[in-house]
Amino acid sequence: MGFVLFLPEFRSVFSISIQAAGLISSLGFFGFFVGLLVSQYMTARKGPQLPIVLGLAAATAGMTIVAVAPNLPMLSLGILLAMLSAGFSWTPFSDAINRKVAERSRPAALSLVSTGTGLGIAAAGTAALLMSIGGISWRLCWAIFAVGSTLSLLGNWIALRDVAVTPRPRTRLPWNALFQPAVIPLFAIGLCFGITSTVYISFAADRIAQAGGVAGVSANVSGSLVFICYGVFGLLGLVTGGVKAITGLPWLLRLLLLASALSFSLMHWCRRPGRVWLFQRDCRASMS
Repeated sequence: MGFVLFLPEFRSVFSISIQAAGLISSLGFFGFFVGLLVSQYMTARKGPQLPIVLGLAAATAGMTIVAVAPNLPMLSLGILLAMLSAGFSWTPFSDAINRKVAERSRPAALSLVSTGTGLGIAAAGTAALLMSIGGISWRLCWAIFAVGSTLSLLGNWIALRDVAVTPRPRTRLPWNALFQPAVIPLFAIGLCFGITSTVYISFAADRIAQAGGVAGVSANVSGSLVFICYGVFGLLGLVTGGVKAITGLPWLLRLLLLASALSFSLMHWCRRPGRVWLFQRDCRASMS
């Protein structure tokens, strides 16, 4: 998301085409996918601390590389490392919560950990906004991101020290269990949601800027405002557990996919410069 948020600056400095931007974004999501697979293996054998610390180290290294990147290959490497970190950290946090939090409090704890990302997105959007209106260098913004990642690494290393010493018992899951007919719809939903989310995250803000942005502000500021709203409204994820208790999981999933479809429809409809874009972005943000 940070790559997309600063894409107009990256395109200007590194002469990135829209095709290259899509390739870099895809490379980042591939790193996320690899991180998920590796962290699952490490968590089962070493506990959650090691993959989380390694992931945050990768984030720090990646953001630092982006901050000083002299050319497009180095920028791409930084984005890959930063996205790799997200994959490393996702599953281990769930594992840590299952180990350390009482069962009745686990749903709320899981929501807090995953939805807290919204605050980070809003903070990144604020940094981009200050860059746009205050003339702050995008390199300084990414250096600040790297400092934040370092602090997060330190905090998690301390918080998870006592968790890492009790690795989970090894269990073998037959691979054919992943390909039972009952599981196929889940894969299909995940694939659909992943593709649409990737496309939206990668190109929505740039499309808004190209169309003239939010009414009343300059086009280069619109992307920042959109991501701030994305992060703030993403905090609605905190009530997901309560909504699930009322509607059940199938209807909750249907509502989220309906919000996604509505968001894409509004993105297609709001093509003329000067239209107000925040509503459609807010709808999409509720899915985070």
